[in-house]
Amino acid sequence: MIYKILFLLLSYLIGSISPSYFLGKYIYKTDLREHGSGNLGTTNSMRVLGKKAGIITLVFDISKALVMAIIAANIFNDFNMAGYSGFFAFLGHVYPFYLKFKGGKGVATFIGLALYIFPVKIVIIFAIIALLMLFISKTVSLGSITAMMLSLGYSIYRIIYNIDRNVYICVLIICIIGIYKHRGNIKRLINGNERKIGERNI
Repeated sequence: MIYKILFLLLSYLIGSISPSYFLGKYIYKTDLREHGSGNLGTTNSMRVLGKKAGIITLVFDISKALVMAIIAANIFNDFNMAGYSGFFAFLGHVYPFYLKFKGGKGVATFIGLALYIFPVKIVIIFAIIALLMLFISKTVSLGSITAMMLSLGYSIYRIIYNIDRNVYICVLIICIIGIYKHRGNIKRLINGNERKIGERNI
């Protein structure tokens, strides 16, 4: 049990590594928290720091949960531990201790976990729907919120039918946190003034 607890702590610490923060501060000499939306995620990184920083942030944030889930599954031979590890990586990303628990919104990190625990066909279906919403609306946030809402519904289904219930309770919590973190985006979407793809903030 102690090894599992230590691994979950490690997952949180790995998840708390914020590529956008460190790239901005040490490479671009810019505190991303003081520019654009102030969010330490892919979209704000791309708008403020540029495409290269945005891509690095996206890949790294996805990898955090995905890699920790894969490692956990192989070390402990336990699907639940894989889910828990991805969950703690998500918590680290959203609530990093060294940044006063103010991190990103967690979409990319959740994608990493979903790539491991969701059935392939579900990943494909959800990705297509979310991307369609993104391209139709030209807003990243609507695509992200759509993915979270779909995953929320899917997690409720799995919990009700007791299919990997413990892991999908974690997914349910992730989705609730993720949607809550997008509350400002939701207000702007309703008001019709959400930022579109390609808009750049300085």
